[in-house]
Amino acid sequence: MIQNVFFPDRIGTYSLFRKKIVGIHITPQAIYATVLIAQGRTLALTKTYLQEIIQEKGNQQEKTSEALIEIMKKVGSYDSLISTLTSSYVMFKELRFPFITKEKIALALPYEIEPFLPFPLSDAFFDFSLVKINTEKNYSEVIVAAVQKKHLYDHLQIFSKAGVHHETVTVDMLDIYGLYTKINHLYPMEENGAIAVWDDAMIHVSYLHEGTIKTVRSLIKDKDERKTWQSLFFTLQSFSQEYGVIQKILFMQTDMATVSQAQEQLGIPCELFTLRKNLPALGIIQKDSSDVATEEPNLFSLAAAYPSSFTTDFTLATEQQQNKQDSLFKQQVIACAGLTTILLCAMSIHTFLQVHKLSTAVSSTRESIVKELKKNFPSIKSGNLTQAMKTAKQAVSKEEEIWFSFSNQTRHSFLKYLYTLSTKIEPEILGLQLKKMVINKDTLLIEGSVRNFPAVEQLEKDLKDSHLFMHVPDLQKTEFSVPLTLSKKGDVA
Repeated sequence: MIQNVFFPDRIGTYSLFRKKIVGIHITPQAIYATVLIAQGRTLALTKTYLQEIIQEKGNQQEKTSEALIEIMKKVGSYDSLISTLTSSYVMFKELRFPFITKEKIALALPYEIEPFLPFPLSDAFFDFSLVKINTEKNYSEVIVAAVQKKHLYDHLQIFSKAGVHHETVTVDMLDIYGLYTKINHLYPMEENGAIAVWDDAMIHVSYLHEGTIKTVRSLIKDKDERKTWQSLFFTLQSFSQEYGVIQKILFMQTDMATVSQAQEQLGIPCELFTLRKNLPALGIIQKDSSDVATEEPNLFSLAAAYPSSFTTDFTLATEQQQNKQDSLFKQQVIACAGLTTILLCAMSIHTFLQVHKLSTAVSSTRESIVKELKKNFPSIKSGNLTQAMKTAKQAVSKEEEIWFSFSNQTRHSFLKYLYTLSTKIEPEILGLQLKKMVINKDTLLIEGSVRNFPAVEQLEKDLKDSHLFMHVPDLQKTEFSVPLTLSKKGDVA
């Protein structure tokens, strides 16, 4: 989907889009899967699955892959799959850096952890999570998890044989601690404490100082329960000697009887964490499903799927993650190029259609104008709009000259001219016989005759006295046809 190419799945612990997250936890005996639906800040627990692994010597990886195939059939489609690697394969180291940005820490990390690894750095996959950030003093504390490549490859091979490809591999106890940070106010460890989590064949113990994780140890359960308690007691003593006396232990994924026995055996205050009881505190709601309602979800698989800020961007499968980033970048480039091409093509097509539409409208308008002009001006013969307009303009000019005399303004001025001339000129005395008088915009044509030459002089004088004309020529004959230029258009002086 385009949203997965250009937008992140989530910002911190906030999911931008609805997302089906599957957490997978593999033990030698079984595979556990938990399905969470994340949308915004809402998390819904929808399904939990358990698939037992057929025990067969020398072919354990094949049987594990077969069990994984079966459980993935039940899970169906998903948006994200996160698997956990057991802490027994992982080395942990707490480090402090004189800077707080993840980018700088990632650059310095290989040089810091190399002296502590019992195997070459080139044979290791590693990542880190921020445990503490002090912005005032500008330092950060991180916990680093490192694993030999062969152990991670064996883990990934199980998924590869099952046809399941994923890029995120976390560490079980780091996921548990990420879960704990969400509800640490309910189970506070103000000084030194420990979290002990029961698994099918192992007990994982993490040491906490003032609520922050320091290190992790994994113990194999012995058939002799007494030896298991001795091993746990020895581990807790070693923690106390190295870091400080443990004052409280939080047990997970076990029962109250075990907690009571632990408190009796170890002599340390113990408390039981019940997952189902704490789901609301973790912000997880349960969907109405029979298996979710009756079965206790596997803590490790749920913690893997849980979007904790502590394990955000953490993965030991760095090669797969880098391949995913490279693939994502290629997809972004291809998608961007495709969208740009589509946008340019769409703009070009839209422009072409608009220009064609406008051109058609202009052509149609020209034809309509020419047709209308020909209808009103029969003298127009050309189909060219410019030529037709020129011919029409000439015809209108002629019409204006003809009709000017009949306009209200001209009619009003013409009456003034007649009135003035009638008061200035006495036809009986002059014997004036007026044959024609034509008035237009600028001139007045008088055509007629008078009885004698004195009358001609008198007429000439009367015309000048009227002040209607700019110039009155000398009249030489008793018969005359005189064009007179009006002094002002339509005005009488």
